[in-house]
Amino acid sequence: KFLSLLIVYNSGPAFAISCLVSLLVGVLRIYRLIPDETWTVSAVYVAYLVIFLFWQRLRALFCAPRMVFMDKLCVAQHDEELKQEGIEGLAAFLNCSRQLVVLLSPRYLSRLWCVFEISTFLQDRASINKIQIMPLKTALLLLMVASCWHLLASYYFSLIRNQVTGQHWRGAESGLTFTFAMLSFCSVIVPLSFYVGIGLMGELGEVPNQLQSFRVQDAKCYCCSHSHMHPHSGETLPCDRQLVYETFKKWWSADAEEGSEQHLERFNTLVRKHVAPKIARGLGIALPFRYLVYMAVFCIVPWLSDFMALWAEARDHRAVISMWSLRHYLLWGTVGTALPFSLGMSVWLWKLGSRIEKRLNSRWCAVFIVVPFSLFGVSALWLPISVSLAATPEDNPLPVFLFIAAIAITALVWRGPKCQEPLPSKQPSPRVSQEKEDDATFSI
Repeated sequence: KFLSLLIVYNSGPAFAISCLVSLLVGVLRIYRLIPDETWTVSAVYVAYLVIFLFWQRLRALFCAPRMVFMDKLCVAQHDEELKQEGIEGLAAFLNCSRQLVVLLSPRYLSRLWCVFEISTFLQDRASINKIQIMPLKTALLLLMVASCWHLLASYYFSLIRNQVTGQHWRGAESGLTFTFAMLSFCSVIVPLSFYVGIGLMGELGEVPNQLQSFRVQDAKCYCCSHSHMHPHSGETLPCDRQLVYETFKKWWSADAEEGSEQHLERFNTLVRKHVAPKIARGLGIALPFRYLVYMAVFCIVPWLSDFMALWAEARDHRAVISMWSLRHYLLWGTVGTALPFSLGMSVWLWKLGSRIEKRLNSRWCAVFIVVPFSLFGVSALWLPISVSLAATPEDNPLPVFLFIAAIAITALVWRGPKCQEPLPSKQPSPRVSQEKEDDATFSI
């Protein structure tokens, strides 16, 4: 969950700042203000990691800090009276929130306090657009695919540099060792990422059924699960369910004299009709596109400085803006196109793998059936550009046309209704959000 929040709030600034650092390193290398060596790309990685891990602390030095609400920290746990006041004030905290971030798991709507959050936002129908849904396993998937592509990109760009400069590995043995290590790592990570992705799609596939039969009466809470007795001290626990139901009655009762559960059924219907479609639209976002760019496509950013230095070194008498220059940077940009294409296609293959798993009753069988399609798809997109760059003169525009076609194909892959991200809210940028685990709410 912590990694998920880092991705949501820090990956964007980390990506933007690392792009600037890469451009700066490239310029400094061109003018020989720093050594023109490949190791200088490490400065970009360092900048990214520092911003990714500590952006909120750095941001607080020159901007107003984000307001953070986490009930297990902000609601007193040492004093029962203060704790009760904090719980009764949860609705006020939620009403002050500009965005609700749901780190979705299959159990989310089976938790009473999670349902309470949704109920608070539903008081204002327009607030439905302020709910951002991100499957909880997304962080793990992004970490896996990003690590794999970072290794592949580093290996590929190192080969390009050696080819352009005429250098070779320091000994054939070390080159073969590195290649073997890279292939071994990817042969493990790729199937594992598909295993996690197929499992995620299977879990999310059950959520629509849960929503269609949603009843707040079936939601679980800590006190009722322990018969209103503290499992360690034996003290009597006040009933959270009664408190929530009384609040629901104030919000959803049309008549104070109506049946005892009419307000609950009215809320149930509201969730099925309005919340269910919102969540359903987000179910296909195993890899939200913007976070995919911030985490995985970042693998090409550090090497931009290297390509700038190579371009300046090899330009000689050629024009700054020329077909040769464009083709040179295509070597760099092709990876940035093949990566989102392969991962966009992976979302579809994970869904297919989920169906195969149900038929064969084996997820690993499904993994090894669909993984080759992913590898074939990436090769079909990547190889034509690479081959045309190697086989055509430096003023031939064919690779450029193939690259544009690859971008169009990638856009089509991500255009599918199950891969699109929900429309962003038109509200101001969020300063407060919530994320739930049992009785824990994280608010930023």
